[in-house]
Amino acid sequence: MPRSSDAPPPAVAGRGSPGLGVLVVGFSLRWFGFSFYGFFVLLLLHSSFRLTFAEAGLDVAAVALVALPFSQLGGGLSDRWGRRGVVVLSLAGEAGGLAVVAWGLSVDSLAVVLGALTVSRALAAIGFPATIAYVRDSTDPATRTTGLSWLRVGGNVGAVGGVALAGVLLAFVGYDQLTALAALLVGAVAAANAAWLRPTERDLSLSTPAGGGRSPADRPSRALPEIGRSLYSAFQPLWADRDLLLTVLAIALIYLLNLQIGYAIPTFGLEVLGIPYPVLGALLAFNGLVPALGQVPLTRALAGRRLTLAGVWGAALYAVSFLVLGVDGEVRVAVVAVFALVVIVSSVAENLCFLPVYTLPVNLAPEPSRGVYAGASLSAVGIGGVFAPLLAGVALTFSSHPIVTWAILAAPAVPAMVILGRLGSRLPVRQDRI
Repeated sequence: MPRSSDAPPPAVAGRGSPGLGVLVVGFSLRWFGFSFYGFFVLLLLHSSFRLTFAEAGLDVAAVALVALPFSQLGGGLSDRWGRRGVVVLSLAGEAGGLAVVAWGLSVDSLAVVLGALTVSRALAAIGFPATIAYVRDSTDPATRTTGLSWLRVGGNVGAVGGVALAGVLLAFVGYDQLTALAALLVGAVAAANAAWLRPTERDLSLSTPAGGGRSPADRPSRALPEIGRSLYSAFQPLWADRDLLLTVLAIALIYLLNLQIGYAIPTFGLEVLGIPYPVLGALLAFNGLVPALGQVPLTRALAGRRLTLAGVWGAALYAVSFLVLGVDGEVRVAVVAVFALVVIVSSVAENLCFLPVYTLPVNLAPEPSRGVYAGASLSAVGIGGVFAPLLAGVALTFSSHPIVTWAILAAPAVPAMVILGRLGSRLPVRQDRI
């Protein structure tokens, strides 16, 4: 038997590695499976357990709140245990949770469904920072933003396909069967990543610690202390790094704008503008198509420019598109055409804002803390996810005065632009470059 020093080195996901392609394809298929149920959660709870939409919304918000810190924890774990292992275990855990959700639906147990959904969402959140950090480890500064853009394109293609297919399948199967299929798909992605996703150089450096022996993640007796240290290291930069804190605040504000495509925009289109469901669905589909077709070309066109400036442009476009929708709610001219234009322009704004949201935190990160900083960006997205529906609810109480409604919803763009402008003046170009 050869000694370990004589064995061939394992394949590594380095610069331009095909391992990145495996990650992107897996990410797309994960979103394909998630979208089988993820975009129908309110309807699922409403129809399966006869909850009001308000009750279902509170349940979903509670799940989101519980899962919120797990993105940050996942970043700390990926820095200590490696990217590949956290990605695979996260996907496997998410799939297992979804299988229990499907069983809970089949036995009509709301407690089982909410408990398993919380576990599934929390375990999924742990894996996202490791995914971003994997891209960061596998690319150089010149290709990093493009690599992250491909990750987003894959996610959008998977989500659009999953929602479309789920809409067809729901005519023939129940939510329990659809969620079981989602569990199978996510589980298959976990198995594929376990088989084909290569470790990064960072992963290998953690698996062969100085002085030999097994890594901390391989020693069961050290698991809890390591998780504790990961938890502390995951949150410590949030109060120690001022630039990261400003970035997190800007991302949370951006996502108050971004997530209105799922809350205020469709509600306003249906209830105030009177756009029928089939037309509304077709128009909202642009929000999936514009990122899928435009994100990578936009990233290449802006190569070399500042990330913070792209975020300022994106926030400004959100504000303008929201105010245009408010004015059109008052004057009612070419309602469908204006609504379509607003969806398209806000989707371009989303493409612009994506660049700083996911690239800037990992550019700020010291090498040992890339996962932690990626987790910070995702925690900020989660904060926006908790408060966006609340902001929409407040703004839509003024729906009889559409300009007031959309001025309220556009308001977060102003502090977001101020913070990003401040960051742009503080950061060196190498950290702020697309």
